[in-house]
Amino acid sequence: MSGRRRAAERIGRRAALGMLAAVLALAGARAGAAEAAAPTTPEVQAWRNNAQYLAREAQRAFTRLARDPAEAERSTRLGLALSRLSEQPVPAETLAGAGEILRQLAETDDEYGRAARYFLGRIAQNFQEPPDYPAAEKIFRELIARSGDSYWGQAARGKLALLILYALPAENAAARIAGVEALLDGSQGATTRDLHLLIADAMLYYGLPKETALAHLLTADSLSPPGALAEGLRADMLVQIVDLSARTGRLAQAETYAARFAHEYPRDWRNSTIRAAELIGIRSPAPQTAINVQQPVGSEVRHDK
Repeated sequence: MSGRRRAAERIGRRAALGMLAAVLALAGARAGAAEAAAPTTPEVQAWRNNAQYLAREAQRAFTRLARDPAEAERSTRLGLALSRLSEQPVPAETLAGAGEILRQLAETDDEYGRAARYFLGRIAQNFQEPPDYPAAEKIFRELIARSGDSYWGQAARGKLALLILYALPAENAAARIAGVEALLDGSQGATTRDLHLLIADAMLYYGLPKETALAHLLTADSLSPPGALAEGLRADMLVQIVDLSARTGRLAQAETYAARFAHEYPRDWRNSTIRAAELIGIRSPAPQTAINVQQPVGSEVRHDK
């Protein structure tokens, strides 16, 4: 699996943390602006536990807060459902209970309802066995159509993109790429960047033109000022640009990005590989002298529950 494919999985993990942080912010806001700066309510502490993967502690806290789920606050019910999904592995009865809470929340079109619809899509995509990819696609597309500009509508684009690229039936690889390029329309900020990264990874995975994959990587870079992208993802992106630039004969660009990578990540092991490639002829006009700086075998992360 390519470095960018691994990056796609890490994008999913980073997005999951960001989503929990977003709901935590909603919970904090309910306590008032002053308390939101340093929230200490039992509900917000339960959200913190969930975001820190303390699933059992979060589940116990949300269960106490929602003794009567039908009467509990919507944020508490959402927290209860997500804390159940955080249990690993998720027992079938626990998954069913979480799904029922989410379906009830999804009946109302507010922030919690949109979050609930998103996580119903995640259940169909990743949690249930076997996955129901068409159901997940339907949920994500409806969420994008109804609330495309919302946080959850943007997050749904990334998950739908993974389904289109690797799970749903398609005529060919080019059709998969076109399906995700269509999601760029209406995407915003980090979502736009992440879609370009996913498209570039998929193009390399399916053996499509490297020049077009490189163009998507360069666009993603233009949307990634320092600090805007997780360090591991940013490093992988820069290395891939070096590699593809050299492979496609853009040697000046390869050297520019190699220098950027060395400056930003001076201790990364791949610097020695890049320097070795320069010694054997990265400045040669022959593209086949380009470097190959994929991550070590065995570092793959194949799931993003």
